[in-house]
Amino acid sequence: MMNVTTMTMPKAEARRQLQIYRKAIHRKADAEYEAVAIALEQMGKGLRLLNLREAFALAPLDAKGRPRMAIARADDKQVKFSDVGWPRKTHWAFDSRPGTGGRLRAWMTRLDLPHPATAMSEAAEGYALVPMVPPTVKKHHALQKLHVLWEVEQWADQRIRAEADRDPYLLRFVGGDLWVVLGEWELTEVERSVMAGRAS
Repeated sequence: MMNVTTMTMPKAEARRQLQIYRKAIHRKADAEYEAVAIALEQMGKGLRLLNLREAFALAPLDAKGRPRMAIARADDKQVKFSDVGWPRKTHWAFDSRPGTGGRLRAWMTRLDLPHPATAMSEAAEGYALVPMVPPTVKKHHALQKLHVLWEVEQWADQRIRAEADRDPYLLRFVGGDLWVVLGEWELTEVERSVMAGRAS
């Protein structure tokens, strides 16, 4: 499975902390308090949290400077990685609907992450297939509101050459850099073979 650090808390402690934050929110609405309350609520259910910026900062790079990790909206089929930012390339972009422009940012189809300290030079563009979410993980979740994070075994230099990877996480955005891990799975050879048709 994917090697990223996640946060946990005993359920009882998470619920106790959640009550404190809910009382504070009741007195005065605060976006950061609300994000913490959502995070605590998820940990109270036994779910883990992930700091996305930290995960990418620790991700190894391939020979072309691309992280061996990607994120995309869960209902998309392929993601394009690129360096973005003006005047210098200061961010990594994961765009699961390239060519559609910034108007889709509200749908969170593109995520920009600051270059970690390990990325000293501009990285090449790359393509990867977004792992399919099996019914056992999808359950009652609406995929257009969720994201998939996965290790990229090898970025493709062209869209048509992308191959399916194995070990994804299903994530929901909480706030700041925090995401809740709703599920994890390993793609079967059958699922990977079906996904391969996306890049042909």
